[in-house]
Amino acid sequence: MKDEGYNQEQYDKLKEGVESWNRWRKNNPTIQPLLRGANLREANLDGAYLREANLRGANLREANLREANLWGAYLWEANLREANLWKANLERADLREANLWKADLGEAHLWKAHLWKADLREANLERADLREAHLDGADLRKADLEEADLQGADLDGTDLREANLREANLWKADLREANNLTVGQICKAKTLYRTKLGVELEKQTKEKCPRRRVYASYYITNSGK
Repeated sequence: MKDEGYNQEQYDKLKEGVESWNRWRKNNPTIQPLLRGANLREANLDGAYLREANLRGANLREANLREANLWGAYLWEANLREANLWKANLERADLREANLWKADLGEAHLWKAHLWKADLREANLERADLREAHLDGADLRKADLEEADLQGADLDGTDLREANLREANLWKADLREANNLTVGQICKAKTLYRTKLGVELEKQTKEKCPRRRVYASYYITNSGK
């Protein structure tokens, strides 16, 4: 861990506890936290101020990051398996290829977050804000996206097998190249206004969804793909 992305003194400060860490961050607002590859497994970081922190490849498995501020944090390839990220601020965070298997992201803020090829299998994303998020290539098999806001999200190549989309907002979401998506899942969404669907799935949606959803709740925009 002895590289430009890791600072031992900062790691030791974080291990002192969230209160001490947040006070240090407040007194040193221009210093970027360098915690690349840090071992923070099962750490209690409830409410930690980790804005723009470099946590690439960090081990945060089963860590408590409830309501933590991770705005713009660099979490590429980080291990967040089964981590508690309830209501965490992950806006604009870089979570490419991160392991978020069974992570709790309920009501988390993920606006414009980068989740390319992230492992989100069985993750809880209920009521999460995923507006304009980059989910291309992500694995969302059996993920719970009930009431999630996916407005304008990019789901190109995303695996949505058995994902729960009940009451999800898919306004302007790009689902043209999403994998393993069924009309049954689509019909459970709350809003699909201007949602981009492939030709066949759009046809099935118009034929099989309840009439009130097709004509009252949304309009599908077909891209021609």
